Amino acid sequence: VGGAMVRCEKRDVDQYGRMVAVCHGREGDLAARLVEDGQAVAYRQFSHDYVDEETDARERGRGAWGGRFDSPWDWRRSRAAGGPR
Repeated sequence: VGGAMVRCEKRDVDQYGRMVAVCHGREGDLAARLVEDGQAVAYRQFSHDYVDEETDARERGRGAWGGRFDSPWDWRRSRAAGGPR
């Protein structure tokens, strides 16, 4: 964000009591930018937000989509099941 002002708007509270928010900087929605750059993924289990950005990043091979990776939810599930560390 380069030292710019960031504004976050509360959307919800998750099952663990954590605030879910959308944050904007001078370039717009910060999460959208991360997903567009392939540095984050859309969390489809809870929202349709950022699905288009993720699809575009995947098709263009941006960021993590330039190689292979485990989705965060698959990685957590494998760890909980005693998978490789």
